[in-house]
Amino acid sequence: SAPLPMWEETIKAMGASPTSLEWAEVYPGLQQGVIVGAEAPLETLYTSKLHEVADHVSLTGHFKQVNGWLMSAEVFSSLSEDYQNILLEEAQKAGELVAERVIEQEAEFLQLLEEEGVTITEADVDVFKDATEGVYDILSDSWSEGTYERVKEIIEN
Repeated sequence: SAPLPMWEETIKAMGASPTSLEWAEVYPGLQQGVIVGAEAPLETLYTSKLHEVADHVSLTGHFKQVNGWLMSAEVFSSLSEDYQNILLEEAQKAGELVAERVIEQEAEFLQLLEEEGVTITEADVDVFKDATEGVYDILSDSWSEGTYERVKEIIEN
């Protein structure tokens, strides 16, 4: 697949050499030793059966997915305050529900991977945070001002 600058710079900062492959090439790549690891959500690792060719998973927490809903500011401001509040409240509830489900699914897939004989290692996340801090400086020129700070604040709270 096409290289993504955030992904590549993050992996480099963590001390690895990123290689972009189509996902269909990852399994044989691991099997043949062309690559020595893969980065993906636990569900993807399990459903792609990568545990058949890789028996270690390191939980580094190096990427956090942030989802949101978008709406025209013009349309939102045209709604009554009651409707605006309903939308905001329901978006918050939906976000909390999705977050709970993601956490539950991660636990389920960790258990499934362990049952397949995969060794799970919890990395010292602070080491990775320190190592990747400079990635934001490298890429922030293409972002709207304050984007990184706002996202970081949301994630930490």
